[in-house]
Amino acid sequence: MRKNVLCNLLTIMVVSVFGLVLSSSSCHNDDDDMKEKEVSLVGTWRHDFSSGYILLIFMSDGTGHMEEYDAEEEMYHYHSSEISYYYDENKERYVLILKEAGNTYYCPILYFNETTLAFINPDDETETYTRVSK
Repeated sequence: MRKNVLCNLLTIMVVSVFGLVLSSSSCHNDDDDMKEKEVSLVGTWRHDFSSGYILLIFMSDGTGHMEEYDAEEEMYHYHSSEISYYYDENKERYVLILKEAGNTYYCPILYFNETTLAFINPDDETETYTRVSK
């Protein structure tokens, strides 16, 4: 009888340790998967409007530029502005910084994922962009 109790106790301990090992390695793999799936702003984003489009080009170092193509009088006019971005830890969101004609605008990014980017522009309007490339 005592041998049965010891055998059962040993089985319970082995199963418990095995379950603990599987549980901890499973969580570790989930964390790695989340890091791989993290979405980045880096790449080119496009916003179309009635007479042209705007491209936002973000680099991995937090800098970039904006290119605006506007069709007036049957020809495209090109305009470029310096942009940068950072993560505001207090507000837990990214902020786009647009420098244009001697002015600096801080535009909160409302949302972004693999395909869509939305932020508040200097005119307090929401602009939505589509990812063109990474």
